[in-house]
Amino acid sequence: MARPALHPRTPGRHAQDLSAQDRRTKRTHKLLMDAFMVLIRERRYNHIKVADIIARADVGRSTFYDHFKSKDDILLHSMAGLYAVLAQVIAKDANIAQLTGLLEHFWQNRHMARDMMFEPASALGPKHGTRHLTELIESRLQTLCRERKIKPTVPLTVAAAQTAEGLMAALRVWLMGKVSCTPALLAKALHASASASVEAFVQAARR
Repeated sequence: MARPALHPRTPGRHAQDLSAQDRRTKRTHKLLMDAFMVLIRERRYNHIKVADIIARADVGRSTFYDHFKSKDDILLHSMAGLYAVLAQVIAKDANIAQLTGLLEHFWQNRHMARDMMFEPASALGPKHGTRHLTELIESRLQTLCRERKIKPTVPLTVAAAQTAEGLMAALRVWLMGKVSCTPALLAKALHASASASVEAFVQAARR
């Protein structure tokens, strides 16, 4: 009985199609992110509409919603990496140079940062931004407790919320220009304060 004909190129073509689709998806995602970042430099966050982002990126409305749920969602994606850097300040071996770079970026773009992080209508406003940072810090605390084999006696959310509130309050005062401090000095101070607070919580959890 003759064996069925094999088509070795078919899987290759399929993989190529998937690869091309993936490149298109990434390219569209970048177009939308770039359009949003241009708009956020031109106007206040609450003056930007999804229609503006679509027009600037030159994509269809359905394409936008294939990538993001809303304008707030694209803001959260644009800030995700920055908040992750901020959350790692709780670690004893935190990357202070990376944190300093983040603070320098915030200061150079402080008008935009104030609008996105402290404007009540923003997805990363005082309420939402602090909650997002709290979740990131809590996740890091969970990892820390697993590594040290610690069973917390106080909910980790308490320690995470305390640290996040402190970090956001310090950033708000600094970015509003109410105090004068270099990004490098602030980075060291935030790290010293946050890591000491977390260590105090860990020690208390051991008792």
